[in-house]
Amino acid sequence: MFIYSSFFLILTFISIKFMYFNLSSSINFCWTWDYMSSTMMMLSFWIMALIILTESKFIFKLIILLITMIISFNTKNILMFFISFEISIIPILLIILFKGSQPERLEASMNLLLYTFSASTPLLFCTLYLWYMFNSPNLLLLFLWSNELMMLMMLAFLVKLPMWGMHLWLPKAHVEAPIGGSMILAAIMLKLGMYGMYRIFMLSNSTLKSSIYFISVIGLLGILISGIMCFMSPDIKILIAYSSISHMSPTLMILIQYNNLSFMNIIMLALSHGFSSSLMFFTGNLIYMNSKSRSMLLQKGGLMVNSIMALILFWSIMLNMAIPPFLTFFSEILMLIILMMQSYSILIITLIMIMITGLYNTYLFVNLSFGKEKFLNTKMIKMKELLIFFMHVYPLIFSSMLY
Repeated sequence: MFIYSSFFLILTFISIKFMYFNLSSSINFCWTWDYMSSTMMMLSFWIMALIILTESKFIFKLIILLITMIISFNTKNILMFFISFEISIIPILLIILFKGSQPERLEASMNLLLYTFSASTPLLFCTLYLWYMFNSPNLLLLFLWSNELMMLMMLAFLVKLPMWGMHLWLPKAHVEAPIGGSMILAAIMLKLGMYGMYRIFMLSNSTLKSSIYFISVIGLLGILISGIMCFMSPDIKILIAYSSISHMSPTLMILIQYNNLSFMNIIMLALSHGFSSSLMFFTGNLIYMNSKSRSMLLQKGGLMVNSIMALILFWSIMLNMAIPPFLTFFSEILMLIILMMQSYSILIITLIMIMITGLYNTYLFVNLSFGKEKFLNTKMIKMKELLIFFMHVYPLIFSSMLY
């Protein structure tokens, strides 16, 4: 277990070494390497190491998933990207089916298949059309496409992101997946959707933003609805899942600003969300292992007798709320600047979102840490769990220095 984790950490540092190399203009036809792809590679390797430390029961599936991620993040061949993009669903589907503990995992798996594969049909059509029209599968030819074809391609990425209205598969998948599966979904799988949107906007013309402005506004309003859903949910895991959706929702509105600042913000948002959401699910699992329940009603005040776990929950929530000096804070500040450049009304919606985020995170912490305790039995925190916690926090400090 530790050998695999050490290997992935070494690969992470190699990715950091080459982060500032731009090989996208290489004569190589199939592969590219730029700031976005190297950042996603670094995130994937690091999170894989943490998942193996947390739960080492499905290492083979994780390796298959990692291979598909490497191909997706580094290929210029749109057909190869599509194949790896779709194959990446299989390992997480198997993890939910065979490692989930509840009968509802079948429904969650079916939702995952229906949403992702139905939304990927237009992407397959566009891939084959590109090859037919230009006799080449190179992603760099996307700038020759019309806005309508670009919007068709976006559908697959909006489901993976996910945008509000296309998100219903995600909370169910999180609930039925084991802790390793939830960390994969939140930290890595959702970044495939963000990566696809990033590539489309990087290669498209600036007129695309006017075509999807209405969709991006719906996504932004989804932030408010997600925040309300967090208040309504008594299940810790569902609350964290909707919190993850809320944090990913501004992606489209940031991208349509269509400048280098917005592209940099997307990279920062992907990195900060990857670590903070993975940490939230890891902390939620620690709480579940302590009481064998995900209900906040049953666990009210349960952490009063476990100060170390309460401290871990506190810092996890602080990262989720984006406090300085972590990367989450700087990505949120940059997002506010970009949205202020877009529209003051959009900025107001975003400020309301930040207020709601602070409220439901405070609600989560107060419910679990204060009140009349119902569970006096406590689970001692192991050194391995403390190590995983610090390995989530450290990259957010280090990466904030890079930016």
